[in-house]
Amino acid sequence: MFHVDPALLAPEIAALLVSRGQGVPPLLWNTRPNRIAAKTLDDLALPRLFDRPSVPNAQMGAAVRSLLYLWNGWPNEALREAESAGESEKAFIAALCARQAGEPIRAKELLQGVGEHPIFHPLGQHVLEGLSGSHDPLLVRFQQTIALGALWEPFLFVDLFEQARVEKLKEETVQVICTLQSLEFEYLLKYCYECATGEPLAGRAAAREADPEANRQRTRELAEKHKAKIQRQKKEQKEKDNEAEGEDAPKPATPAAAHQVPMVGGGAMSAMPQVPVVGGRAPASATQVQPSPDTGRSARGAGISISCPKCRHSVCVPAAMRGTRQACERCGAAFLVPAARTARNAPLPANLSPPPPGHVLLRCPRCADVVTLPESTRGKADRCPKCGAAFLVPRKKGMSSAAGAPNNT
Repeated sequence: MFHVDPALLAPEIAALLVSRGQGVPPLLWNTRPNRIAAKTLDDLALPRLFDRPSVPNAQMGAAVRSLLYLWNGWPNEALREAESAGESEKAFIAALCARQAGEPIRAKELLQGVGEHPIFHPLGQHVLEGLSGSHDPLLVRFQQTIALGALWEPFLFVDLFEQARVEKLKEETVQVICTLQSLEFEYLLKYCYECATGEPLAGRAAAREADPEANRQRTRELAEKHKAKIQRQKKEQKEKDNEAEGEDAPKPATPAAAHQVPMVGGGAMSAMPQVPVVGGRAPASATQVQPSPDTGRSARGAGISISCPKCRHSVCVPAAMRGTRQACERCGAAFLVPAARTARNAPLPANLSPPPPGHVLLRCPRCADVVTLPESTRGKADRCPKCGAAFLVPRKKGMSSAAGAPNNT
């Protein structure tokens, strides 16, 4: 399906692209979000993502990361990352997210901030060639409009996409629109990647043309590497879950050791286990607690493990700190402890006070905090005042959470 050879890209970026498979993705990309891809993007610093010591154009690098979030089904994260991109690419990516969220009017408003983007001419030429044999009246009209200016028509494509989204078109027409959307994404990703690295992909492609079999082998290796990484992460997660279940189970005490309780790291002492802190350490003078009588969980069993986004150090955080900002014990970098998925999906509390006149209550899709926003923000991108996550405020009244993105932990 790819017209841009993934083997010409950095290995991590190529793996994130091929993780969706080689076929054309569905019309709506967030129907099956890739959680492992999202975690990879969360964890990798920009130089590691691009497999180079530094990225010359950090704004375009942020645009590439944002597009990869969107490609793998995470539009909220794409909007957040696009805040660090250039103005044109920021507006372009936000328009793609609005289009996917079923907000065609908002998408067109955002596209006005894009202007005549550099990809519109080559993308228009490519689409003209691809639609030359089409007989569908809508696609023929779309082709004719592109032919007038020899440029991609993003505004008209928003209308085509919306008709496909509400199931007003034939299945074969919808497949063509899915292909056109993927083409648009590839051209924008290629443009942002080349601007971020300062190197055209055409030069790298020419160097590989002499051995096309090596190219195919490289693509297969990337796919196999990504598959092995997914299997390894699933295995590690399963081992962690099994370990947590074992720690949660109550253990009968022997008469000789009835006064002793286990310590983190082995051994036993007559006092109670120490309270865990960020990083898994506790001061020598820390107050110690019993396992909770209603859940049987120890302090360690209730914790969650998070990789510091800056230094990659594994930090152990008590589950009670979900939704708050903490600092890494090694490098001091601040990060947000993700809220539990059940908290994000939970409806607003029944006893919650009604919002002030002209305001709306909704739950942040990232930290699950209930935020109050003006009615005028409906249909627009806004930020959570607690965690800073960007999201689209839903237009439809009565929704209890921010629209436009699936939840993730």
